[in-house]
Amino acid sequence: MEGQAVPQNIVSLPIEIILMIINNLPSHTSILSLARTCKFLSGLSVRMLYQLNIRYENSSVFHWAVETGRIDLVENMLCGYSPNVNTVDMLNPGKARSETLTSNADKLTPIMTAVRRNYQSIFLLLLERGDVDFTYQDNLGRNVLRHAASTGNVFCVQKLLARNTIDINTQDKLGRTALAIAVKRDTKRHRDVVRMLLEVDEIDINRADKNGSTPLHISVRSHNPIIQLLLSHPMVKVNQIENNGSTPLMIATHRPDDTLTFNTLLHHTDVNMDQQDHRGRTALVHAIYRDNRQAVRALLRKGCRDIPDFRGMTPLSWAVWKQRKPIVEDLLADRSARGIAFSDADNPSSRLAVQHGNVEIMKLLIRYSIDVN
Repeated sequence: MEGQAVPQNIVSLPIEIILMIINNLPSHTSILSLARTCKFLSGLSVRMLYQLNIRYENSSVFHWAVETGRIDLVENMLCGYSPNVNTVDMLNPGKARSETLTSNADKLTPIMTAVRRNYQSIFLLLLERGDVDFTYQDNLGRNVLRHAASTGNVFCVQKLLARNTIDINTQDKLGRTALAIAVKRDTKRHRDVVRMLLEVDEIDINRADKNGSTPLHISVRSHNPIIQLLLSHPMVKVNQIENNGSTPLMIATHRPDDTLTFNTLLHHTDVNMDQQDHRGRTALVHAIYRDNRQAVRALLRKGCRDIPDFRGMTPLSWAVWKQRKPIVEDLLADRSARGIAFSDADNPSSRLAVQHGNVEIMKLLIRYSIDVN
């Protein structure tokens, strides 16, 4: 049929015969060629193409209709053709089938595509169906709620949560939940998503990813004011450690310019500012290491303890070794004010000062009666 003229009287044949002819054409291209001859044959041919696509190509044309926002085509196929609404194949017109399959490498379903493109009308059509798989996870382990949360799609998150059929704590291949993804971005849309997720009774606010990071760790590392929403939740564990032993407070000391995040954590009722990481270092040592003098002073004002790490290095020794003269002075003054005597654990401080040849720090140590000889 392809490349040949179509007899003008074909339209006068019984529809059953025409459908038989179409059904026996050698390729989709042949069917399309026939469809172009007249409006009547076009209607019959297109219907046959839909049926063939659904039967033999896993409804890839349906996914293409969703991808391109063709709600008319989506409605038509849902009403009359029973497509696979969970297909992960994507029609890519004009390209080879191998390219068609790679165009959806993440294996998104139509409802995931509708969420990511914010096609609300198409999303609602799919949402109300009983055959959409809301538990499906794509190649990266993301479910439809995870996609909605990552894009800050408030409308879709609200509708999905209202169905109460999705595990809100489902983790992707990196162990991240919808909440863990939403807290990474500081936009009004993402804040609204976080609020909605936190209102769900089943939410596990402390669910950790493969690095041991909870949503609180992630929001602190992102320097995101959303931490205030997380800290207001009654089940939040403010002292939970990551795989490397870091608490949210320790992470907050790493950015001297972000005093809001640090102070918000420091003044939380349950915070343990003296907790040690896997090397025995406290938030005070982390602050010294990062030259975060404001954090050091805030911790000292709160009465943090002077705890050596597992190698025996005291906070003072760390400050001397990193040559943080202003912080050395703060630590010495705090000890003096609190009447804390210097012990053998502090001896490395003097040796380090001598090794570095830092005269100013040696003078400070001598002033506070620490032997530098």
